[in-house]
Amino acid sequence: MIVFVLGAPASGKGTLYQRWCTQFEFAHLSVGDLLRRLVKAKDRTSPQRVINRVLQCELLDTDDLLSMLEDAVASLHANGYRDIVIDGFPRTLEQAKAAEDSSGTPRLVLSFECPRDITKNRYVSRSHSGRDADPAIFDKRYEEFGRLNSLVVEDYEKRALLVKVDSSSDTEASYSHLLYVLDQSASLLEQISDDGKYL
Repeated sequence: MIVFVLGAPASGKGTLYQRWCTQFEFAHLSVGDLLRRLVKAKDRTSPQRVINRVLQCELLDTDDLLSMLEDAVASLHANGYRDIVIDGFPRTLEQAKAAEDSSGTPRLVLSFECPRDITKNRYVSRSHSGRDADPAIFDKRYEEFGRLNSLVVEDYEKRALLVKVDSSSDTEASYSHLLYVLDQSASLLEQISDDGKYL
């Protein structure tokens, strides 16, 4: 099964889902981590246009991103993982539609909800982790996220696939809430669609 995880930069989705995946033996595939590894790789095999867009904090073309994700998912499947959480995807309706046309509908979509002031404070405080902490880059990414994500959330809500998670508290409280909403959504995680379209 595939679960998509949405959330603004520094909304806590990566931290919480890494923990959840470890506890419940899901594979955690972070789009952000995937792109960071791509840029740092010494033997870069991706086209330079892809590298440039990542370095400029711009969205990748849907075909380029989907190709990388499909390769990453195939690698996880080859290593025995059947249940995968994809963190940070989809960012746009175009990405969502392309992914579903290619591989089917996700079993569940989690949207991590956290106010801008909290996410910005987290973002600029994480330089010790080696990740970007530039307030200007946060503002650019958050504006883009707000503009595009609402359409994605609305689409999945209409199809009863979306569950919202309050991630504004500390890690322990937010993780407890995540476990609660997933327990309430157990039927979505367990069901198998009649048309076979769930991943």
